Amino acid sequence: MGERGQFLQRYRKAGWSHVLVVMDRPSSCFKLARLMAPYTHLHGPISCGHYSTSDPATGKPMASGFRYMKEQNGRPERWMKWFTAGRAVAMGYNVLAVDSDTVVLDDWYKRVKTPPLASINMFSQSESVMTINGGFTYIQNAKSNGPITWILYEAVHRAVRWSEDCSRLRQLSTALADKDSGLPTDDQTMLTEAMLSALAGRPLFYAVMHKLAWDSPDWKKMFPGGIQEYDNYHFNISGAKLVEKEYTQELPLSELVCDAWPCALPPPGTLSATGDKQAAFRLRTAELTMPHFGGEWPQQLGGNLFGAAGQFTRAYRAAYQDLHTALGVPLPPDPEDPATQQAAANTPKETFALLSTMDTGMACQGCDPWVRTIRGAWLESAWWSVGRYGHWHSHLYPRYRPAIGHVHVNTLESTSDTKNLILKLADLFDWKLAARAEGGSERVYYATAADKDARREHQPLVRVVAYAPGVVHSGLSKEEFLRAAEELARVALALGAVVGWPAAPCDADWVLSRWGRNLTRPIRHSVPWVHINTTDVVQPFGDSLDTLQCEWTGFMHTTCLASPPAPADTGRGLLAVELRHLLGWLPERHRQPAPDNTARLALGGPAAGAPPPPGTSNTFVHVSYADLVQLNAERLLQLLPQPEVVWVDRLVEVGGSGHGAESRYQRWNERCRALRYRTTDLRNRVNF
Repeated sequence: MGERGQFLQRYRKAGWSHVLVVMDRPSSCFKLARLMAPYTHLHGPISCGHYSTSDPATGKPMASGFRYMKEQNGRPERWMKWFTAGRAVAMGYNVLAVDSDTVVLDDWYKRVKTPPLASINMFSQSESVMTINGGFTYIQNAKSNGPITWILYEAVHRAVRWSEDCSRLRQLSTALADKDSGLPTDDQTMLTEAMLSALAGRPLFYAVMHKLAWDSPDWKKMFPGGIQEYDNYHFNISGAKLVEKEYTQELPLSELVCDAWPCALPPPGTLSATGDKQAAFRLRTAELTMPHFGGEWPQQLGGNLFGAAGQFTRAYRAAYQDLHTALGVPLPPDPEDPATQQAAANTPKETFALLSTMDTGMACQGCDPWVRTIRGAWLESAWWSVGRYGHWHSHLYPRYRPAIGHVHVNTLESTSDTKNLILKLADLFDWKLAARAEGGSERVYYATAADKDARREHQPLVRVVAYAPGVVHSGLSKEEFLRAAEELARVALALGAVVGWPAAPCDADWVLSRWGRNLTRPIRHSVPWVHINTTDVVQPFGDSLDTLQCEWTGFMHTTCLASPPAPADTGRGLLAVELRHLLGWLPERHRQPAPDNTARLALGGPAAGAPPPPGTSNTFVHVSYADLVQLNAERLLQLLPQPEVVWVDRLVEVGGSGHGAESRYQRWNERCRALRYRTTDLRNRVNF
């Protein structure tokens, strides 16, 4: 529920009060309404819809999770989304259909409601140069009986039909579908197939046929030329029609346009002798036509792959037909009915555009080597191609940013909870809402959260041990940084605390890209931060560019953050981005080191003498487990009304065998990749 609340909060904060959340059952809507109740005075009541997931006759859960499907076929919530969107478009609404991992970064409507983009009827994020990603689609001014309405209808229609009867598919190849559970597919595959059909002007089965492995012998059985013959034929009549078209944007929107990402281009006209403020850009677009089978199902297309309509298919069709019967909504002609061929031919065309097409990573001509041409990314883009360079960090005021972002996929190497983590790093996560969802402010961290799958109960946050600012600095090598983290973990275990993993200095050599290591220090960071290695090593975050911190990817795994139950218990950790939030939540006196909140490392004070100035020392001060516990015993006996941060004001190394904390550390070392990175061959097997 928290994820859906975060999604809704992002859109409502951006001024989108007309958001309809599609849920699985009434109770889910009630829970969401309760979660969002404190915000209704700002944004109004929520809109939430649901579909029945239980058989009305028996009360038992439907096998498919979606009332129009006989068998489970993809994710039910996706079919509910597109069923809702399709009917809304048929009724004349403009619709933005998105997944819950999308974010609002700027004014979408400002971009698409003015020429030249106002003439485009459907925008979808690309999965490739000719396929749709189901996470983002916007439809405007589409006809209820036009090709776009048909695409939305047909995408779900095909999944419904093949969940009920896939006998024709199995006649071609038994590998295409299971005889009992139907065709395994997903929403974006069906959307792509319907879109390609509208490009070709006839029903195609391109995506379904590619459920076959490329080297399957069945290809040659069906088509003499094998998969190559099939692909070439289909591409020529469909995908080849998606071509790049050049557009010109006038002021003031020309200031937002960028086709080369990460984008550091000057505003349009600044380098022009004529002062021209226009901006040229390209989008991969095509004209959509109403498909019709034209009286034949050619064998080179696979023939007719639909069986006879069963009860589920008839019920799905009736749900659309009701719009015509009850509301008089004109619907698209049936592309399989010979009598509708002329009506299909007379249907006006509509325009479709794919966004964020990378064209196989084509380099931008005349740009720096790390820049790629990504068409339409100034409208909508994914985290990996655009966001990780700072273009999603709206609070840092990047010169260029898309209107909508889509986290899209797990793009950080072997990390946990990647999508939420990305939102936290980009300051797009509402911590207060998370606290409400989890039942308390201290429950929002990976170290404290309950996890049913891991059989882990909520664990309290009493004390956090962290290095004081400047102890970890850019002069440390990666080896020294890792050693510093290991020793801090030992201190935390000795004091019964959670470790606050240190942020990596954003100007350390090992954090930077190869060319970034040649920059003069200190580095003045800017967006895009292409000088930082965000591909593998770190992800930046911070309140400002001057205080930018970098989260090392190695810490981003639950084994370094949460502990399994005893007797296998290890240690727990806060990511640097979580520590930043905790410090903002605690009273101001806890936010900076002071004598009363700094760990004692030697008799007479925190250590033997004053700590070295920040950013100057690479020396590790030795302290034993026994001395560490004894010196800080008074602190450990205190009952705290709220969590506290215990600062360590210098690099330490902890010694002593046989201590219980060391035993826990060794168990943790076996689990947490950050702790074993330095002393195993892990460093040779990963990129971070």
